[in-house]
Amino acid sequence: MSINKEKLAKNQFWILFGVVVPILFFTMIWLKTVSASRIEGSKKELAQHLKTLDQHYHNPPRGKQDLEALVEREETLKKRQDEIWKSSWDMQKELMNWPGKLQAPLGDLKFGDTIDVNHCSEYVRPDMYHPQYEAMVDLFKLKKVKIGPEAVRDFEFTQFKGGWKKVFVNHVGNWAAKKQAAPSSEEVWLAQEDVWVQREAMKAFREAIDLAARFNKVEGPSELKPGELYRKHFKNADWQLDLIVGEKGGRYFLQGRIKNITEQPQMLGKIFFQVQLHQGNAAPVVLPVEADTIAAGKDAPIAQLALDLANRPDDILAVTQLYELRDTPIRRIEQVVVGEQAHRTFDAMKMHKASAAVVAALPPPAESVRIADRPNPAITDNGLSRERYADITDQVRRVPIAIVALVDQGHIPEVLAALASSRFRFQITQVSWQHFRGSLIERDPDAPRPVGGDPKGGNDPGAASLVELTIHCVASLYERYQPPQATIDKR
Repeated sequence: MSINKEKLAKNQFWILFGVVVPILFFTMIWLKTVSASRIEGSKKELAQHLKTLDQHYHNPPRGKQDLEALVEREETLKKRQDEIWKSSWDMQKELMNWPGKLQAPLGDLKFGDTIDVNHCSEYVRPDMYHPQYEAMVDLFKLKKVKIGPEAVRDFEFTQFKGGWKKVFVNHVGNWAAKKQAAPSSEEVWLAQEDVWVQREAMKAFREAIDLAARFNKVEGPSELKPGELYRKHFKNADWQLDLIVGEKGGRYFLQGRIKNITEQPQMLGKIFFQVQLHQGNAAPVVLPVEADTIAAGKDAPIAQLALDLANRPDDILAVTQLYELRDTPIRRIEQVVVGEQAHRTFDAMKMHKASAAVVAALPPPAESVRIADRPNPAITDNGLSRERYADITDQVRRVPIAIVALVDQGHIPEVLAALASSRFRFQITQVSWQHFRGSLIERDPDAPRPVGGDPKGGNDPGAASLVELTIHCVASLYERYQPPQATIDKR
């Protein structure tokens, strides 16, 4: 076959175009594929480099000096932890005491240590366990206060609804009711821990009352008239007292004016104030003040009180109010529950290692016993809860507690401040309140109701400003301090 060279030369462009264009097309596709693969590999390599650089930036490699610095820092932190533990224990150790003659043999034990069975038997005696709760009630009483030269009377300024046995729900009413033998060492520890936490909470409530009762000095007219020795002005959240101490006929007297500094009328009736007139431990003078209702911003005179004093007063040094049930900031303690958590911080409760060891040693229940009839390992034989800690470490046990009380709404800050300032450092986790609608008059539940209903009802005098205050908090109980036994191993 012969080639037509003339025709080939004439169409060589189209021939070359048909050959070169496919070659160029497939070459471009190949270059794109190869380039994309190399670019993707470069991106991954770059990303890995960036990640490595970031790791080195945030966690630089440690040389010998760096490691030595870290060890030194760790030792400093552990030393500081040890100092805080010791100071916290020193602050609390006198609060974690034992009743009566048990203090000597048990006072130096660490929480959870084994207690001799004879001491366990002593603990539940009538003069050991329950009197600790009765002493909590007595915190809210002042006995044999001298009123005038001859009269003496008691003051009670907070009730316990239905009696302390109904308020302190964690107490063991009758140790022998569920177990004839002596309580276990574990139960004695748990029961006494309940006493410690509840007693310190009640002390905080008493401190709140003392804070409200305490008057502060304020500025006021100081010019003295003939026969007047001192003129001072004092104020608390409810009243302002302008007091004068004078001398007449060789005898001293106390008088002045009382002013209602609240925004609502106050029923006065007869109230009492303690006025300190001498330095040192001298007993204060009790000043009775009697009047009708005092309107907001108004004042009334305080009748002159003759003072039976052997020595000249040093000054008008301090004033506190003697509260009674009708005017106290904390009218009634409704309920105290150890181990009760707030809804907003609710979490699984923990068990102390001493209790965990007791539970681990319990024999497994027989298969024939129904699940519903099997004993709860979280509860002791005498009804004490083992799972009671919000948190627990080698240094501290954190015990939640809930308290319900009738409180004057104007004195809620004093209650919260007193709890937070307690040596158990109650951490407030939840607070709620509602206006009180019930009756302050406690009756025998079996007694018949008055015909026509309760004439007092929710209209008891002074009840209008009361709220039912519920406080959830966590107490921090530190373990007995033990110095560190070993230092950190330097490597």
